[in-house]
Amino acid sequence: PIINLEEAGLRRSARIAAAKESQDKKTADGVTVFGVSLFTALGTVGSITVPNHRSITDENQNKSSTWTDRCMTKFHEVNELYDGTLNRLHFMSLTTLDGSSNEVFTYRQAMNLDDREDFLDAMEKEIADHTERGHWIIVPRSSMPTGKKAIMSIWSMKRKRLPDGTLLKHKARLCAHGGMQQWGENYWETYSPVVNMLTVRLLLIICKIHKLHSKSIDFVLAFPQADLEEDIWMQIPQGVTVESEDGEPRLLKLCKNLYGLKQGSNNWFKHLKKGLMTRGLKPSEIDPCLYLKEGLAVLTYVDDCILVSSDQKAIDELVDSLKNGEEKFLLTDEGDIDKFLGIEINHFEDGSFEITQPHLTSRILQLLGLDRR
Repeated sequence: PIINLEEAGLRRSARIAAAKESQDKKTADGVTVFGVSLFTALGTVGSITVPNHRSITDENQNKSSTWTDRCMTKFHEVNELYDGTLNRLHFMSLTTLDGSSNEVFTYRQAMNLDDREDFLDAMEKEIADHTERGHWIIVPRSSMPTGKKAIMSIWSMKRKRLPDGTLLKHKARLCAHGGMQQWGENYWETYSPVVNMLTVRLLLIICKIHKLHSKSIDFVLAFPQADLEEDIWMQIPQGVTVESEDGEPRLLKLCKNLYGLKQGSNNWFKHLKKGLMTRGLKPSEIDPCLYLKEGLAVLTYVDDCILVSSDQKAIDELVDSLKNGEEKFLLTDEGDIDKFLGIEINHFEDGSFEITQPHLTSRILQLLGLDRR
């Protein structure tokens, strides 16, 4: 199979990996062509020889076209964007990109950077926040039931930037290695919807055209605010030392829904959805991440939300209810929505405005090498 679900995400030593690769080469004799799979070779040839078909509107041309032409045309029609453009990306193009440009680093990479001290400060803050909020308890390894296995912990480091590219802060996110979880044992449901960007742009435009009141909020450590139903143990993170009097190794017994868990996004989505629905908001039938009630709209994008209303009081009351309600949501007020999800809204003297994403645009041009032309 293309993906072995029983082994996907599990660690393997270099020795085992080398032996496995050697065995694969022996069993795949005649299928591999100069180290490239036959499927990739045929796909490359096919991509070169197959033309970029355009939509055929003329009936006479449609009748004279071959079955392959009609299939390709139909494929492009269903993938056509709302503005008439078409996203077409060669399947091997991503192999040419430099992953370091995304400014996301592992623990080892971050420790070799010039701003490692900033990442260390971010790590200390992350550990302190989890500990103070009771997201786990430290237990002896011997307390873990027989047959259970502790999953790894992973540091994800990132330089977060504003829409214009200005450095905002250094972020250290502690994640669980969800790839080591077993379906049916310590996770079940995993799906959670993500807002459509058309909904985001539409709500921003409506808000500005009708001069509605708005507010942007960010949930702090969102995922761990949701409860965790399954029993999961996690190894102590890299760079962290836990002392014990008896000398026995320690583990983290997770009490809350940590980032990286297979069910993490699903648990958070259900937790936030329940909180909003108990306050009279109902999800849209078109976009499940847009919640509506009379005079108020709430759009959620994982842990970022924008609230839009004709009455500022309605927005303030909802924010206060989320903070002080039964769930005790932890959130910060990010102010106006002029900078949301990397989208920047610029206002002009004549009353018009534009929606741009300058940093994302420059990054795409840089990745594609178009900034040098």
